[in-house]
Amino acid sequence: MLKNYLTIAVRNLVRNRTYSFINIAGLSVGLATCVVIALYVLDDLSFDTNQPKADRIGLFQQFLNSSSSGSSFSDLLKKQTGIEAVTQVLPRRALVSRHNLAAYESRFCLADSSLTKIFDFPMAEGSLQDALALPSQVVISERMATKYFANTPPVGQTIDVQLQGKVTFTVAGVMRDTPENTHLPIDFLASSLNAKTLLNSENDSYWDFAGMTYFLLSPGASFDKIKSQLPAVAKQTNDPNAAAWSLDVIPLRDIYLRHRMDDRVRATNAIEFVRIFGAVALCILLLACFNYLNLSSARSTLRAREVGVRKAMGANRSQLIRQFMGESFLFTLIATGFALLLAHLALPFFNDFADKNLTLAPLFTSSKLILLLGFVALTSVLTGLYPAFVLSNFNPIRVLKNYLLPNSGRAYVRRGLVVVQFVISIVMLVATIVVMDQLRYIQHKDLGYEREQVLSLDPPSQASESQRSAFQNELRQLASVQDITQVSMLPGTGVSINKLSPQSVSGPQDDVAIGQLFVDSQFTLVFGVKMIEGRFFQKDNTADRSSYVVNETAMKKYGWKLGQTIGYVTYQYNAEGGYAEVPVNGQIIGVVEDFNQMDLKSEIMPMMLINNAWGPLALKLQGTDLAATVPLLKTVWKKQFPNYPFEYSFLDEAFDKTYRKEIQTSRVFGLFAGLSVFISCLGLLGLVAFTAEQRTKEIGVRKVLGASVASIVALLSRDFLKPILIALIVAAPIAWYGMDTWLQDFAYRIDVPIWSFVLAGSLAALVAFLTMSYQAIRAARVNPVKSLRSE
Repeated sequence: MLKNYLTIAVRNLVRNRTYSFINIAGLSVGLATCVVIALYVLDDLSFDTNQPKADRIGLFQQFLNSSSSGSSFSDLLKKQTGIEAVTQVLPRRALVSRHNLAAYESRFCLADSSLTKIFDFPMAEGSLQDALALPSQVVISERMATKYFANTPPVGQTIDVQLQGKVTFTVAGVMRDTPENTHLPIDFLASSLNAKTLLNSENDSYWDFAGMTYFLLSPGASFDKIKSQLPAVAKQTNDPNAAAWSLDVIPLRDIYLRHRMDDRVRATNAIEFVRIFGAVALCILLLACFNYLNLSSARSTLRAREVGVRKAMGANRSQLIRQFMGESFLFTLIATGFALLLAHLALPFFNDFADKNLTLAPLFTSSKLILLLGFVALTSVLTGLYPAFVLSNFNPIRVLKNYLLPNSGRAYVRRGLVVVQFVISIVMLVATIVVMDQLRYIQHKDLGYEREQVLSLDPPSQASESQRSAFQNELRQLASVQDITQVSMLPGTGVSINKLSPQSVSGPQDDVAIGQLFVDSQFTLVFGVKMIEGRFFQKDNTADRSSYVVNETAMKKYGWKLGQTIGYVTYQYNAEGGYAEVPVNGQIIGVVEDFNQMDLKSEIMPMMLINNAWGPLALKLQGTDLAATVPLLKTVWKKQFPNYPFEYSFLDEAFDKTYRKEIQTSRVFGLFAGLSVFISCLGLLGLVAFTAEQRTKEIGVRKVLGASVASIVALLSRDFLKPILIALIVAAPIAWYGMDTWLQDFAYRIDVPIWSFVLAGSLAALVAFLTMSYQAIRAARVNPVKSLRSE
């Protein structure tokens, strides 16, 4: 019986090549897309799952969206019920050198020996615990061993590491490369006993924000239980400003997936994209399944006699259902094979497109193979269940007497499926248009500062003041350098936050946060920030060292006036570890127009600019050949800082990097939207082809009676354009709600444009019409003599 079912299925597949191709092509493209999306989603969901104790590891958070916390919290957390171990990791961007090779490494970390109680870093050689127990020892990753030592055994060799200070480390071990799917990839691990030398400071307060504080739950404890103890932890600090904290605990696996944090860690709230792409995968799978359902339902009348004969010869309904479900399984199995091949061929292009490094390997584990087979079976059921029950329900007597089978119900189902297909396609097209429009708005919005032709350099922190001054003087001699400024944080990258002094605020003291930016007198010239009132800092005016320039948001919020005395709070520590607030007051000498110091997902906050520059240099370049300027800058750099690698970045490129995830998402979403339209139109092509085949003689008669090709195309297309118009009406509110919700994440955003619905609907209708017209014109141009010959 099974052999008979298989034989019939193969015969039907070969006999109806066109429809078999459309079914298999649609399913293959749909399944291949689902496979690629599944790999994309699995990669995001796999973050930090490599740690054996991942379910018990948490990150202590002191401020919202901040990964760092004060080092003094470690001792307090160790005393809390339910916490087994605590460690603090200090990630830094360090200059690593050996012989003639020097490079800035962003994956250098300091940690104490408790790290090994919480995290597991497999070692290729040496002991991590022993290395962290002693100063001046470091463990490096395999790829760093290759980079700095080539074929020389690294253990026992030395490397130099510079931050604020310099330490010569002895390599005590080599650890396996940390996987890329972690929120904190590490290449160097050294003991925090080196912190005083490297950082020129001792971390021992609730406000030093030295690094990330991790903890390990005791068996049976929960994160909610620890969270409930945090108010008591804050109280135990006896800190007068504890109310400003937002103490929280974050499970390790939630850091990347469910939070946004500073750039010390990878935390992008990726669960948002996981959900979006999971929904996209489901939608595309449904589109592919609907194609099969539509064509199978449409062609059911052509297999009516087969069903009638089989029933007349004794076949029961369950046997017929098994036969048609078997055919569906065969189609799905073939489509899955092609889908895996398509996914394999497409992944290199997709990886470039989405900045990923995906492979098919994760699918070929035992657990994933079972899921893949279950997926094939589920798809077979989705595609085969309705046709199987429809076909097996035919009355053999009516069929064999040539009674016309009722088709109106199935026609409504087919039109309904076409509506659903194009609803999905139009929603995805609208989403793509809105995402791209929002990104275009961000890229062209007036941010209040100029970022074009601004290049940033960060002189070595170890360089002397005379070296820095000589470096800037030489840069100013270059014809392509228009001006130079030094700023604590480049515009668009963030801002330091402090507390206003009591004299600055006349009202309630519960909302006294102020953003701080340390600048020099050239800041407005380089970035084009405009003055609204008063003046900016002057280079040789010593009185400006104790004065402030504020933004208009601060003036409005706190009701300040030009010339008013305001200030911020610094802290003076005593021998017992306590501290007192010390106000640093000065006059407001100028007001600048608001500019976006943070990204566009954050509203502009009150800010004060302080004339005490530190941090990177920003160069305003002039001329059209910027590429020729970079080698000149490198020459000056090498002259002043010969032992330090030359690195630079352009401000507009750094700005685009901030929205890389959104840009990648828009690209990928656009690709999938195009595929959804393709799959929908592929099914539409099959339906129009079948309709034309069923009405071949009608078309022949109409041509004999003088009907034009255009009138026949209109006749065949009319019934399919109506569902597309209905789909646009249904899709509009769904797309509007979804995109309006997505846009809420931006402080500065567009409104969902009406034209996006018109464009998406018109595009879908145009592609559908061209698809239908192609098949309709073919049918209309057939010689009517051939069409009517059998009559």
